[in-house]
Amino acid sequence: MSRIGLARVVVVLYRVLMVLLTGVSRNFLVASGRMMVVIIIFVVILQKDAFADPKYYIIDLGALPEQQDSHNNNLVYSVGIKINNNSEVIGVCAAGSQTLGYGAVFRNGQIALLGGSSDVVHEMPKAWYSGNNENGLVAINDHGTVTGTFAENNEYGYRRAFLLNDTGYTFFSPWILPLNYAQRVYSSTYVMDMNNSDSVVGYTEICGNETAYRYAGGEMRFIGFPFDIDQYGHCPKTLNSKAYGINDKNLIVGWANFGTSTLAKLHACTFENDMPNDIGCPEEYGDLCFASAVNDKGQILIAPFTLKEKNVYIYENNTFSQIAMCGDKELANVSAMNNKGDIVGRCGNISVLYIDNKKYKFIDTVVNQDILYFPGWNDFSVLSINDKRELTGYMLFKTGPSSAVTHAFKAVPVNPSTTAAQTLLLSQ
Repeated sequence: MSRIGLARVVVVLYRVLMVLLTGVSRNFLVASGRMMVVIIIFVVILQKDAFADPKYYIIDLGALPEQQDSHNNNLVYSVGIKINNNSEVIGVCAAGSQTLGYGAVFRNGQIALLGGSSDVVHEMPKAWYSGNNENGLVAINDHGTVTGTFAENNEYGYRRAFLLNDTGYTFFSPWILPLNYAQRVYSSTYVMDMNNSDSVVGYTEICGNETAYRYAGGEMRFIGFPFDIDQYGHCPKTLNSKAYGINDKNLIVGWANFGTSTLAKLHACTFENDMPNDIGCPEEYGDLCFASAVNDKGQILIAPFTLKEKNVYIYENNTFSQIAMCGDKELANVSAMNNKGDIVGRCGNISVLYIDNKKYKFIDTVVNQDILYFPGWNDFSVLSINDKRELTGYMLFKTGPSSAVTHAFKAVPVNPSTTAAQTLLLSQ
């Protein structure tokens, strides 16, 4: 409820009180009126923080400089990819932004690597920081289950998908063996999202085609357009599709080609009954858009393929609603959406937050900017937001007057009256 709405409620209650007190002395009524005004002012003051612009305290999640990759390079670089509702972050630790890295879980002030000599999963492709991460760790749900993609140690470099929970690793990828064919048709499987039931969605590359899938309950099912493999192991060209998001109601979204191989119509879609369902594109995007995320309210985040547009859209109740996230000369690039409908992303080179239907420049919300390094460009990005409105991504942290390191961060919302020390204690 807004402050104006709250005041109206109090006024109504005051009028009701006056009716009930009909016949009471005038002086008492005047005193009661004055008391009610004081109550309104007091309540508005108490509510001030609830309506204030968001403020964040930044926590450096660090890296593992004492450890090395297979090329003897220290793991001094890290990035946060996703944050769950228990404040756990997954991402990558690496020697640099252009090197292979190890999947990492940042939890309770510790960093656990999903890679190395004692682990089944070895070096993963480094995370690609676009918000639609297709290599490395991709998601962590509220039960702490982690999922992602890694490169197999074979001559082809095929990607396989995995789940990791308290019982260990589960690997999945569709090894397809047609009749009368002596060898498998190899494929790469990419993870894009996971819900709290450990259902995973993404896409598989088979014979040059991209096909959406869902993995749930130990079964992997293709949910894109049907395709066949002939007895010689050849794949006919088919219409491509990718699944990008799944919510806790098992609504799956992504994109599919509803045109032809020569005249593509890459539209946002839902996946129903193991088939894509076309929901189209906003007029601004033409025939080139995709659904990048879906929350538990059923709001679907729509983004352009070309990154030439300034607006993003929410698809809800069969309607596209424009989100004025960027200015007239800025290009929109969305990263994530939470169950409240808050969105994080970039406008041009600027990281932005879209909270309670209002846009904020992320750096302006940071209360402890003194720990950050500003080299003259915006070398930081917000990649994920949870339902507590905590954030993760990467930032440059000061190591000296003219030096810095890129580390994963966690951003914790702060009350204006909360001290930095209290925030840090609450965030652990």
